[in-house]
Amino acid sequence: MNIAILDDDISLTKLISEFLVHKGYETFVAHNSVELFKILNTNECDLILLDISLQGESGIDVCQKIRKQFRIPIIMLTASDDVVDLHISMQVGADYFMTKPFDSTVLLSHIKSAIRRSSEYSGTVSEKPCCYEYNDWHFNPMIGSLYFKEIEVVLTHKEYKLLQLFITNPNRILSRDYITNDLANTEHSSFDRSIDVLISRIRKKLSAHDPNTKYIRTVRNGGYLFSKNFIKKIL
Repeated sequence: MNIAILDDDISLTKLISEFLVHKGYETFVAHNSVELFKILNTNECDLILLDISLQGESGIDVCQKIRKQFRIPIIMLTASDDVVDLHISMQVGADYFMTKPFDSTVLLSHIKSAIRRSSEYSGTVSEKPCCYEYNDWHFNPMIGSLYFKEIEVVLTHKEYKLLQLFITNPNRILSRDYITNDLANTEHSSFDRSIDVLISRIRKKLSAHDPNTKYIRTVRNGGYLFSKNFIKKIL
């Protein structure tokens, strides 16, 4: 696996690179965006670590430029815990957001997760990378990530697929048959309670962060209805 690192802190990039190489990754280090794009155009990179505060340029601007050309998972690194930075980073296409200083094992965990999700979900997104937002929620189908403010809500693969189905079909009643067919789960019938269990898990994860909003309604003899309109944004 190849990881590109863009940070103008030479000592930090050296430490991160040495740690990742020790863990079996190949790294490509850049200290400005020009160097980074040379790396991306000449190497197959699986993930980018991108500092948000670069000397003479903005990591957010660099992230936006990357998204216009590449569909590579991006983890933003920052010395600030400003929620505004997180929201802007997510809006321009970042997948994760880590505040310095961070534990190297936590970084490794995020890297593995981002690469795994990118592989799992790459076949399910549209040609143009996009995200969906509603109030403090941010859903990125490219990487299968869901955030409430700066908090990541961990989803299983089935939860991700079902939530994406709801978000892309707001205020529409979806029957169990429709949901089952969309999830390509031929083992379950429309009367199987496993769909209900899956929806219950999603409800719990949403309400744990936003208990006063009801997102998924049960429609008697009909199915389920997602009652909120997430705004689609092309990255």
